[in-house]
Amino acid sequence: LHINPCAKFDLSKPEEQQKCFNYKNLQPLWAKDNIRKSSK
Repeated sequence: LHINPCAKFDLSKPEEQQKCFNYKNLQPLWAKDNIRKSSK
């Protein structure tokens, strides 16, 4: 799951894509926690 949801980034800009998909923007979560957090 992304720490900062991809919905908060302007993915039409390459620098925003890099920020969104950087490994530092990821966190492991159990499936139920991932669903609960969603795009908040």
